[in-house]
Amino acid sequence: MRRLFLFVPAGLLAGCQSEESARPRLAVLQVAYVTPDTCRLSIDNSSFSFPADENDLLKALKQRAKTDPQAEIKPIGSVPYKCFGGAIVLAQRAGFRRVGFIAEPPPNGR
Repeated sequence: MRRLFLFVPAGLLAGCQSEESARPRLAVLQVAYVTPDTCRLSIDNSSFSFPADENDLLKALKQRAKTDPQAEIKPIGSVPYKCFGGAIVLAQRAGFRRVGFIAEPPPNGR
């Protein structure tokens, strides 16, 4: 009978972490549509209109991107694509390495 021995370097075992602690930090950006033709993006309890407050918004996003490498965009209510797309582009310009979003289908399958 042959025996198989598995040697695992100690450094690999030290690198094993729970799934919770292994996840990178995530910045949550909330995007909303306000009539007429205004998009609002909220981050860290601050809310900005864009494109009107784009420079201030970009500064806030860059600051957050320094500590959190990923951003997740969440819509508030029904949001047109121009607001969603604008939020994605601004997050990328701010330096987030990964930008994701959550979208839910309309009620009753409409």
